[in-house]
Amino acid sequence: MIEDDPVPDSLRYRALKRGGGKCLLCGLLAKDKPMHVDHIIPRSKGGLNTLDNLQTLCFECNGGKNNWADTDFRTGSSSWLA
Repeated sequence: MIEDDPVPDSLRYRALKRGGGKCLLCGLLAKDKPMHVDHIIPRSKGGLNTLDNLQTLCFECNGGKNNWADTDFRTGSSSWLA
């Protein structure tokens, strides 16, 4: 595994489609700001380029999460901001 392998375009598309066009943390819509495909378990911590390890976050939420959190915001039960 190479930590900086890019997410393949076809996988990125599937993750964005599954995200429903919104940031799964703050709810911002993709029509208002581009979405990033985030690794739930960061690549630097062994996370893989798999659909199960990807979620959509806006630029600000993705930057705030950085690589120290492994929170899955798809479940809606995160206490990351608490």
